[in-house]
Amino acid sequence: MTEKIKKTEILLDDSKAKVSELEKKISGVESTVKTQNLKIGEHESTIERLRQEVKQVRGDLLVSRETVKAKEQNLKVKGEDSAVGIRSAEFSE
Repeated sequence: MTEKIKKTEILLDDSKAKVSELEKKISGVESTVKTQNLKIGEHESTIERLRQEVKQVRGDLLVSRETVKAKEQNLKVKGEDSAVGIRSAEFSE
């Protein structure tokens, strides 16, 4: 009977050691998961910031394109006015 008790106690101690080892592994994995979640959050924040920058750049680009179009149109109108002035001068001579 005492032999069975000793074997049971040894198995119990082995089981406790395994449980302790597994708890340490779990703790390590949980720390890794927390760290990875923080990194993911940082990356998501960076992605959102970059998306906002892209929106701003696209908006600035659109404004610049419209400004260029307006200036081209203005130059075109001035060029037409100059041509009309030159033609008028030709007829008045």
